[in-house]
Amino acid sequence: MARVPSGVEGFDELICGGVLPGQLVLLEGGPGTGKTLFGLRWAATAAAAGNKASVVHFEELVEGVLCNGKAIGLDLETLIASGQLVIDSTVTSDETVVLENYTFDALVMRITAAVETHGATLLVLDTLDSLYGQFSNATSVRSALNRVFNWLRAHGITTIVTGEIHERQPAQLDIAAYVADVVIRLDHRVSNDVTTRRLRIVKARGMSHGYNEYPFIIDERGIVMAPVTSIQLNNSVVQSYYTTGSEKLDAILGGKGLRRNSTVLISGGPGSGKTILGAMIASSSVLRQERVMVFSFEESPDEYVINTAAAGSALGEARHSNLCTIVSTRPTFWGIEKHLIEMSRAINDFAPEVVVIDPISSLKSAGSLEHVHHMLVRMIDFLKSRSISAVLVSAQSDDYLRTLDTDIASIVDTWIHLWMELKRDESTRRLRVIKARGQNHQEGSYDFSISDRGVEID
Repeated sequence: MARVPSGVEGFDELICGGVLPGQLVLLEGGPGTGKTLFGLRWAATAAAAGNKASVVHFEELVEGVLCNGKAIGLDLETLIASGQLVIDSTVTSDETVVLENYTFDALVMRITAAVETHGATLLVLDTLDSLYGQFSNATSVRSALNRVFNWLRAHGITTIVTGEIHERQPAQLDIAAYVADVVIRLDHRVSNDVTTRRLRIVKARGMSHGYNEYPFIIDERGIVMAPVTSIQLNNSVVQSYYTTGSEKLDAILGGKGLRRNSTVLISGGPGSGKTILGAMIASSSVLRQERVMVFSFEESPDEYVINTAAAGSALGEARHSNLCTIVSTRPTFWGIEKHLIEMSRAINDFAPEVVVIDPISSLKSAGSLEHVHHMLVRMIDFLKSRSISAVLVSAQSDDYLRTLDTDIASIVDTWIHLWMELKRDESTRRLRVIKARGQNHQEGSYDFSISDRGVEID
């Protein structure tokens, strides 16, 4: 069945590609939650696809609407010039006049003009709240809204309506929610000094949809939702392998190295060599002319290159040949959801074959362990869905079985743990492969050292 997509990255997959043609959609939320921008995105998507769209705005002039569109990367002027989009913005009076027998005729005339004169198949009404004060009771509101919405349904017009949610829910908006076919609730909350936008599909008649709350961001590139974990576990398995850069470690892993498109966890305490091992795996990939992306939460790109070059890493040269890119961000700079969205965006832009995240444990400063765990589950699923090999580095204490590692151990394919051991008054680095799905790996622990050739197992 045909759908009307919103164009919001990550949202349409929650409702099977978009709403049904002719449905009434209510975007409800408090001030600043993104209702207007969501509606503009929907109209711009329809217009860009060759359909006629109209926006009727009751609170802002056309110049303000165009400015809002530019803020999220929408070129509304071009769509207007092409004849695909019309914006009708007649700001209502600031004075509230309550009429006992208000018939809504003026609004019906504006909507009729927006639809019939322009030939629109998608209409955005933003916002109905500015009209609520003109009604004396809920009965008149229900009658007026039903009249307008039934007219739109009869003409097969997909309608996007925005409405405010306040601390005291107005009866008018409650009525609109009952009349609407699809209700999408947006909110903007602050937790532990971190701001997060979230979206929930309250109802969607005639279609299956996601029922949870989903984080999203709004920036100069538009509205983007965080990747959603797949409902079905249908990721394909590739029966091919790539080297870790160490023949002995490959032998410990069953003689094949690491399976492609799998997820590897490298854990260890300070100074155990986990970053060096992660960089060695990345370096061996770029030497095969594979694209590698490194997310570093504790070192700048130059610091990461210099510190790993002493152990033979070739990532510095690979950066100049566009085979490797290193993205460094302080974990406390954004919330967990923002990190997930920005990382997924960067991955889509660069299209790597191997991704290294070092260290995932630093993300604990950006949210609770539960939030970090959920974020990593979604990131792993995102990478697997794109057939990308992942290396997760985790800085943990020796008591690793009680840390974040244990929380994600069940979803990674390979787990390599490193630690420092005191022998005869000397510190010795040791390595153990805790798990390697589908591989007949060796179960012992091994001494190793770090040289200019990387990790060398005795």
